[in-house]
Amino acid sequence: MGLHRSYAIPVTIMLALILLYASPASSQPGFLNIDCGSPKNYSDYYFNWVTDTGYISTGYNSGPVFGGDFSDFRLFNDSRKKHCYTLPTQPDTTYLVRASFLYGNFSELYGNITFDLTINSTYWTTITIQPVVNWNDDNVGVLTILRREVTVRSNGTKMYMCLLRKVGLPFITSLQLRTFADNMYEEVKNNQILVTNSRWQATVWDSVRYMFTLSVDPSYTAPEDVIALQFLLSSLRGIGDWNGDPCKPVPWEWLTCNDALPARVIQLKLSDLWLNGTISPNITGLTELTDVWLDNNRIHGNIPDLGALQNLVTVHLQNNSLDGPIPSSFGTLTGLQELFVQNNNLSGEIPPALLAPRNGVKFSFVYDGNEYLQNCLPDNGPCLPVSPSNSSAPAAAPAGGGGGVNPALIAGIVAGAAGVFIAFIFFYCCCIRKSPKAAAVAAKKGGVWGEDGSQQLQARVFSIEDIATMTQNFNKKLGQGSFGPVYYGRTADGQEVAVKVNAADSSQGTEEFVNEVVLLSRVHHKYLVSLVGYCEAPQQHILVYAFMPNGTLTEHLHGDRAKTNPLTWLQRLEIALNAAQGLEYLHTFCNPPIIHRDIKPSNILLDNNLMAKVADFGMSKSAPEESRTGFSTAVKGTFGYLDPEYLSGWRLTTKSDVYSFGVILLELITGRKPTSIIHFADGTQGNFMGWARSAQKNGDVQSIVDPDLDGNFNPEAMWRVADMAFASISSEGVDRPDMGEIVRGVMEAIKLENPNVKNNDQRSKDFDSARTSYSATIPLRSQPSYSSVGSYDTDMSQYQQPR
Repeated sequence: MGLHRSYAIPVTIMLALILLYASPASSQPGFLNIDCGSPKNYSDYYFNWVTDTGYISTGYNSGPVFGGDFSDFRLFNDSRKKHCYTLPTQPDTTYLVRASFLYGNFSELYGNITFDLTINSTYWTTITIQPVVNWNDDNVGVLTILRREVTVRSNGTKMYMCLLRKVGLPFITSLQLRTFADNMYEEVKNNQILVTNSRWQATVWDSVRYMFTLSVDPSYTAPEDVIALQFLLSSLRGIGDWNGDPCKPVPWEWLTCNDALPARVIQLKLSDLWLNGTISPNITGLTELTDVWLDNNRIHGNIPDLGALQNLVTVHLQNNSLDGPIPSSFGTLTGLQELFVQNNNLSGEIPPALLAPRNGVKFSFVYDGNEYLQNCLPDNGPCLPVSPSNSSAPAAAPAGGGGGVNPALIAGIVAGAAGVFIAFIFFYCCCIRKSPKAAAVAAKKGGVWGEDGSQQLQARVFSIEDIATMTQNFNKKLGQGSFGPVYYGRTADGQEVAVKVNAADSSQGTEEFVNEVVLLSRVHHKYLVSLVGYCEAPQQHILVYAFMPNGTLTEHLHGDRAKTNPLTWLQRLEIALNAAQGLEYLHTFCNPPIIHRDIKPSNILLDNNLMAKVADFGMSKSAPEESRTGFSTAVKGTFGYLDPEYLSGWRLTTKSDVYSFGVILLELITGRKPTSIIHFADGTQGNFMGWARSAQKNGDVQSIVDPDLDGNFNPEAMWRVADMAFASISSEGVDRPDMGEIVRGVMEAIKLENPNVKNNDQRSKDFDSARTSYSATIPLRSQPSYSSVGSYDTDMSQYQQPR
């Protein structure tokens, strides 16, 4: 009896896969096996595996989370909507593409996750990782493999497999490419793909598998636009690496495309990204452009001739370092409505066509702040500086003559002075005090200097020679942080310092540098690390801190210090109290509240007496004053300490820091990292959060206490801290305590642990007394007020592995 036609394709695939898996790795010519997240290439019995670094440039390789082989994965942690693998192919060849996703109790680490997969411009399938589905009766995570396969006909030398973010952070474990003979898939043509979905849990008997076909989306971006964008990416540093089709299936974040076939780029949106470099003249290849926003960056060089872009409506190039003339071709763009070039270094004559009336056509041309421009109109603001010889100074009183001063002159001077004073007060109130955004732009453009050239910050300014001297030419390296290497040094007056170094043109660090200098120059607190000074040299951003000789809390919990001299329970409580008080100050007594966003043990430093200070404010955010329930911002933080509510909804509140601090409290109790794999006596394994919650549920917190404590703790104090920790990691922020409640709870635990320690009331008085001595530039609140509502988006986000 013949095989029914509807079963022919599935059976053929299964036979092919059986033969494929049965063949050893050495006999797989033309096959590609990518272990996403693996640090190196390797071979097993079946396949030759390669790392994915040659096929994608976004995301980062995460180490094993679940233990065992094949458990690395690549996590896509920034704010982009699309991440694409570029796979090599042969034209007119049929390929099987298999994507695999190994996960366990991901909801404990990342929250809900949903993302789409696409092949070139064609939607393939949706990956959804749901919470609690993979818990067994013992509350131990079950590893699950999702596999998605698609059979597709290639018509070129490369193929894009993209992950499109919807909720949470996309990830992938492996990606495999297989060639098949044309006669195996006669039904799969250039206009059709065959999709196979499957899921495996604990055993093969739990697997589910089904197939269906989809029509191919033929859309793509015009080749001339792709080429022009590549030139632009190479000339402007700071945009980052972008893979896949620029417009399809969804455009890159900084592009808008039309719906034509092929698609054309119509908008470039690259404002406020601190881009460096020049504008490539090949931008004229984007002939359908209507809007160009390149303002508020650090772009230099000449403005290219954009006369070929006849559809331009808006061109914003203000607040850069552009030089040379304004191209006369702007005058030929009849549809141009806005041309903003103010605050650059432009020179020469302004093209007359830009100054002439446009017969009823709306046209806004702003060019002030370019002191070398000529023939400026008076009502557009000054271009050339005013010459002192032409200023209207009052005439001197004639010699001899009346012996007195002209009353009219006195009245004129008084009136003029009063007018200047009133104008200054108006400018200060309206422009300076009410425009923090303008101040931020000024900080980006001019480093940490005010617009009038005066230094706005209290931190000391060091030259690169000073830094080299204090570190003895960077002789003693203390460690490596997310910002860069950290060196030991000593200032000229003998103060011990830690010197953090980072190149200004690196992919991360510039925004964090400015953020940290500005914040720590204004906010001072006993339990926040002290900024001694900074150096902003060419291609170098350097921060100088007071040296903390006992290193980080990480070293005392998980490093060599933990092995030789583990922290006592009372020491851990004191460290928790110090750090909590520092965070409480940021959340409650700063106006607006400041959210740290990267609370973890490596950002808690210890002095000679093990007093803790919170450090690394590069990712910190000031909440908008009008916000009450959180504000929208791209996800930043460290794996294991990230608030799932923030991760899934991008809504940041002070409770996001509370979640991270709750994880640290559990770390102080257990002595384990939140990324730890827990191995049980019966041979099974689970993750850190599931293990800890299970102990709480069973009323057996003592079973998870760090063995290094050797039973030397008060059980009631331990329970008090554990209760706070589990409350702090509640899935919803509204159910978490605030940092003030945590401070009081730790104080109570300390009193239980050591009744002889000074009482809580005295500690509170000490804290209140110390609080009033800190910088008055951040007003203290009489009542705690927490942030939220409103949109407050940031640029590219970053997300670091725990160290």
